[in-house]
Amino acid sequence: MKLKDKILEILEQNRDVHISGQDLAMRLMVSRNAVWKNVKILEEGGHKIEAIRNKGYRLEDDRDKLSQEGIRIHLGKTGNSYDLLVLDTIDSTNDQGKRMIAEGCRKETIIIANEQISGRGRQGRKFQSPKDTGMYLSLLFYPNKNMEEMENITTKTCVAVCRTIEEVSTSNAEIKWVNDIFVDGLKVSGILTEAVTDFESGTVEALVIGIG
Repeated sequence: MKLKDKILEILEQNRDVHISGQDLAMRLMVSRNAVWKNVKILEEGGHKIEAIRNKGYRLEDDRDKLSQEGIRIHLGKTGNSYDLLVLDTIDSTNDQGKRMIAEGCRKETIIIANEQISGRGRQGRKFQSPKDTGMYLSLLFYPNKNMEEMENITTKTCVAVCRTIEEVSTSNAEIKWVNDIFVDGLKVSGILTEAVTDFESGTVEALVIGIG
């Protein structure tokens, strides 16, 4: 892990307090100047960091820059079993997932991007995915179950998304069959599930679940 990422990890874990440059330097066994330089690199990368003399550094409250460090601390113990890939721009997180499967990836993975250039919906429809305005992610799973067992996976994903929206907001989320999520009459999310199947055995070897 690079020094800037280690600093970001500490700041993410201590969002409510300022961490002095000296403290960061001692924890990471580097100079205060190295800490300062890498804080500047984080800022140039879009991270909003408050710096107060004699107090130190703290991530600003409205900071919402995607990062592995900022996401992983919220995944809990089960999150350690997933690889996490955070991208600024990608053609499609689902396409990236399928490429990884084709290249031999066999680790369950979460792919998150700030922007999709060629986001896709069902039946080849284009899914608008402009930067800094949404959340675009895909989950890679390797269920090795028969196709009948996986029939309801899109519906189950929709339910999970609705529950999450309601947990973090005051809005009621509804499912429009079969893969759209609506809040107050407006579409806020779509689900795209794609499978890699073995037709001889009738099993789903790999699954890419896209959530936009």
